[in-house]
Formats: sequence, structure tokens, C-alpha cells
Amino acid sequence: MHFSFFSFFSDLVANFGEEGKYAQNVKDRLDDRLGTLKGWEKKHREEGDAAKADEEAAKIAIVEKALKAIA
Repeated sequence: MHFSFFSFFSDLVANFGEEGKYAQNVKDRLDDRLGTLKGWEKKHREEGDAAKADEEAAKIAIVEKALKAIA
């Protein structure tokens, strides 16, 4: 799965309700994404694919920075 903040925030904009709220807030979405990315990183490491695991780790770092930014 390709991850980018542009696609992530585009999704948020598309799911912004008329009442001015998200069905799921930004923190919830980032937490969900973080869990998924950590799962893939673990899977790749267990399978011995360090390159793919490192790609997931880079994505994890981005999501963790975003979580800190909205805290």
C-alpha cells in the first residue's frame, strides 16, 4: 500500500461531514494506520525482508510525527 500524507488528508476532506465533524477523527485514523504499518514491519522483519521492513519503519516515523503534531 502506498502511503502519502496527501492521500491521507484528501481522504479526511472527502469524509468531512456537513455537521463539521469526521466520522473518525484524525487521531483515530492515524492510530489505525500506525497499527497497520507496525504489523507489516513486523511481518517483513520476521520473513527476513529488511528492505521492506525499513520502508514500513520510515512510514511509521512519519505517522508518529503527525500524531505528535496534533497532540
